[in-house]
Amino acid sequence: MDKYFHTEDNRKWVFTETVEEKGSRKTFTLRKPPDIPITRHLKIKMDANPFDAKRYEYFEKRQSARLRFALT
Repeated sequence: MDKYFHTEDNRKWVFTETVEEKGSRKTFTLRKPPDIPITRHLKIKMDANPFDAKRYEYFEKRQSARLRFALT
């Protein structure tokens, strides 16, 4: 059990793996759900259809907003 589970700060039973690579040691830790930030998604308009040429501008705007959000 001591091989994979360690304590980290105030957390007990943290699943970690230590790997030696080219003379250096790297430690990988399994993330817990509270560590992952919540991301909100943009809702699509009800009458929007990606195959409709009239809605091309709407989906382009939506895509650029999505990319901007991903880069922050």
